[in-house]
Amino acid sequence: MVTFRKSVSCAALASMLAVSGCAMVGSGGGPAPIRQSGVEGQWLGAEGIMSSFRGGAFETRAADTGEVLATGSYQEQPGGMVQISVQSRVREPQTVNCLKVGAAGGRFNQMNCTSSAGQNFVLTRAG
Repeated sequence: MVTFRKSVSCAALASMLAVSGCAMVGSGGGPAPIRQSGVEGQWLGAEGIMSSFRGGAFETRAADTGEVLATGSYQEQPGGMVQISVQSRVREPQTVNCLKVGAAGGRFNQMNCTSSAGQNFVLTRAG
C-alpha cells in the first residue's frame, strides 16, 4: 500500500496544473495582491495527498507526515492540457499529462491525469 501510495502521490504531484499567478500594480503604485489563476494553488489527490502549484513549480506532500514526496515543474499547454515533469523521492523521473475539467466560475476544479507509466488519477482543487 505504501508503494502504491507513493506512486499515486508522485503522479498526483506531477499532474498538478500550470499557470503562474498574475501580479498587478495597484492605483497607488504598489503591487496589488497576487491573483490565483489557472492551476495555481492546492490540489488533493488519492489518500489525501496534497499537491501545490506555484509559479511553474510544484511539490507533493504526504497527508500523514507532511513529508515531501516529489517536486517538479509544470506548464500549461493548448487545449486545457497541463504537462508536469516530476522528480520523485522514490521513483524515476516521469512526465504527467493532465486535462483540466469541471470549470466553475472560470476556475477549473478538477484535473484528469495520466503518468508516463500509464497511471490514471484525478486531482481536485482544495478549498
